[in-house]
Amino acid sequence: MRFVRSLMRPLMHPLMYSAAVCILCAAPPCFAQGSGVSGGEPSATAAPAAAAPGTNPSGISDAASGAIANLAKEIREAGLDPAECYRVRDLDLTREDARIYLTEGYLVFGKEVNGRRFSAVFIGEMDGGDAEILLFPPSRSERMSLAKFTGSPNLNEHFRTAAFLFTDDTYAEVLRLVEEKSAGRKVPEMGALYAEKYGGLIRNLSESVELRLVKDLAEGASARQGFFYGTFSGNRLGSFDFVIDPAFRNGVRIGQFTVDRGPVFDTWTQFEPRSIASGKRPAASPDYDIEHYDLDATLERDLLLKVRSRVRLTPTTRRATIALLLSQNMQILSASAGGEALEVYRPQSMRLNTIRRDRDSAFLVSMPKAAAPGQPIEIEIVHEGRVVQDSGNDVLFVGARGSWFPGAGNRLATYDVVFRAPKGLDFVSTWDTVEQHSDATTTTFHAVVDKPVRTFGFNVGKYKETTVRKDGFVVNVFANTQVETALEPRNRVMIVPTPTPVAGRRGAPNVAVSTVTVPAPDPSRRLENLARDVATILGRFSAMFGPPAMQTVNVSPIPGHFGQGFAGMIYLSTISYLPESQRPASVQDSANRTFYSNLLLAHELAHQWWGNLVYCSSDQDTWLMEGLANYSALMMLEETKGKKEAAAVLLRYRDNLLVSLGEGRIVDDAGPILWGERLINSRDRGSWNTITYEKGAWIFHMLRARMGDDAFFRMLKAMPTQFARQPLTTAAFQQFAAGFLPAKAPDADLEEFFSQWVESTGIPRIELSTTVSGKAPRVTVNASLTQTMVSKEFGTMAPVVIRFARGPAETRWVHTSSDVEEYSWTFRAAPARVELDPDWLILRRE
Repeated sequence: MRFVRSLMRPLMHPLMYSAAVCILCAAPPCFAQGSGVSGGEPSATAAPAAAAPGTNPSGISDAASGAIANLAKEIREAGLDPAECYRVRDLDLTREDARIYLTEGYLVFGKEVNGRRFSAVFIGEMDGGDAEILLFPPSRSERMSLAKFTGSPNLNEHFRTAAFLFTDDTYAEVLRLVEEKSAGRKVPEMGALYAEKYGGLIRNLSESVELRLVKDLAEGASARQGFFYGTFSGNRLGSFDFVIDPAFRNGVRIGQFTVDRGPVFDTWTQFEPRSIASGKRPAASPDYDIEHYDLDATLERDLLLKVRSRVRLTPTTRRATIALLLSQNMQILSASAGGEALEVYRPQSMRLNTIRRDRDSAFLVSMPKAAAPGQPIEIEIVHEGRVVQDSGNDVLFVGARGSWFPGAGNRLATYDVVFRAPKGLDFVSTWDTVEQHSDATTTTFHAVVDKPVRTFGFNVGKYKETTVRKDGFVVNVFANTQVETALEPRNRVMIVPTPTPVAGRRGAPNVAVSTVTVPAPDPSRRLENLARDVATILGRFSAMFGPPAMQTVNVSPIPGHFGQGFAGMIYLSTISYLPESQRPASVQDSANRTFYSNLLLAHELAHQWWGNLVYCSSDQDTWLMEGLANYSALMMLEETKGKKEAAAVLLRYRDNLLVSLGEGRIVDDAGPILWGERLINSRDRGSWNTITYEKGAWIFHMLRARMGDDAFFRMLKAMPTQFARQPLTTAAFQQFAAGFLPAKAPDADLEEFFSQWVESTGIPRIELSTTVSGKAPRVTVNASLTQTMVSKEFGTMAPVVIRFARGPAETRWVHTSSDVEEYSWTFRAAPARVELDPDWLILRRE
């Protein structure tokens, strides 16, 4: 049971790294890993993704060749330079937080391209040949992450072979060390041997970071702006990657590419470079700001989508190229600006796309000659592809819901969209205003979004529609009249008694077999009720959180077992449209009934605030939006069904976190919630959803208990105002939330709370034992708390409730630790009973 692809995938920058490779984007920063801004999760009912039409198998470019493509070709073919071969000894190369010691071996640099050397190989294939890399993560959480994959909280790995790519000052720094520290000498006679042997390694490695290399070398990026990337053949750990790039958040990253159970990149650790964390170097700012999109799209009858995207942006600095993202199922046909043809370069890389974990790919587009910092320009990109698929019975599935047009990771922009569809199909999207008209074959829709939103998704289908206006909102709900093929009921075979034996069969049983046709459900039958539910939930959330991102909210169906929430636009699983009795047998259990009937819609509607009005800064902060959207849905369940129902869901979440992964590990042990998409790795591919959504809900539930209801709801009401239309980090939220704790509350800065529940793992078992002595009016209660099944560093606050025969109960918040904690309280009357956390206010085991 998942909210699969709700709205928060931390969508990143188009030239982003994974753990180690400059890849085009790192989780969409906050369209949850669930978000479809990157193409979304494949639906079980959708057709297989089609290959991009016209895909160039060479992976060179979608558009005509030009200077960028030529530069890329030079980079791939550069190889190593035999004349730049050095015998090095005790060469100490410091790259931010890492130290690379080349103890004994050969270092061969690559040939120049555009006047820059950008590659090198270290070879220690001789007696005494050796090198090592040292790295010490700065936080407990990151040391835990590194230890999970390497067995040690610090990296100290020896190696004899490594390859490097760089656009920083690595080459100049090595020459300085060779000259000033006598750390090496030039030996060109060995260069020819190694250049031939290792040239292919550099070519293959360059492919992984090709866009970044092309961009930096085309622009003559300064050493201060450049990156350093190394791949090492470790003596103990095998091959692994290491990157430092100050251009991205958490720009120090290290990890390993694996293919044993399908390709995946394990990020061992990531954190801010020392120079940025210390304030010595400012964090990088975007190359450009996007302000507005004009999108002109035509959906053909064969579901080919043709689009002309005009992107209005303002460069923040002088650049030769900019990077954008687009669904891999879209082919770029041309790019231009004011009549000037622009070059597009879009390589393909399995390694790069694996690290991105979505179905988007990045491309470079050259800047127009007249482009200048601070001056708005409009770039037109023409593209086409198959992002709409037929799921059967006239039900359509939109795959690339947020990446069907060029973007840069959910940046706020306004939209003017013209969308043409075959007559008979309806178009649904985010809009402030919408108009439509039809001719004999085509319906044209014109949607305008005046308020900046993070992306623009659409849906198409043969819909019925209803509208509810309430409390200043306009709610439009659309429904198919048939279900997709995957949800069609199967005819039932019935065995029924007959009054006489079947003819011709001596002794045959008196039965006959017949087939009963089961009518297909009609999702539109609940249309009016669903619209009223949407309006009711929106109204309640607005009272709790303030005005949503958009005053018009459109809800439409999507095949599959998930939902997604864009600003003013909700994709809701077809299953949630159906009465419980008509849903598939696979979702008839209690958990799934609650999910599709009571949680999914409320969760996606909560994303109007958490994920659209307020959004997260990176994939590490995704838990804030998903956990809060999930807990908002639980608060609605509490209002409509009672606290007992909400508590039952929380306990089910607790049980999911306690599911065994084998080898003495449980789901919660996969890693802290702060790791974000790193929880999707070769060891624990299925834990991200449970930890992000379900533990995330628990964290907000525990905060509510610590604050009290009044303060917690004041915090929720203040958040959209405080952080409206700006990214929110976990650290900023911690500081904000601490301001709503009661006066003189323990752990007043929530440092321990976040350390245990956000930055670490562990679900404790806590046992309470008590003794009572004395008589009224002076009765003493002595309490002992024992905590087990967590690390010795774990500690948390827990409520002890003292109930009396008469009068209200009293609650004492106590601290737990690896030691037995003793407490003593005096009351005027003897307690009837003393209980530990009877209302399940903290995440704990039975």
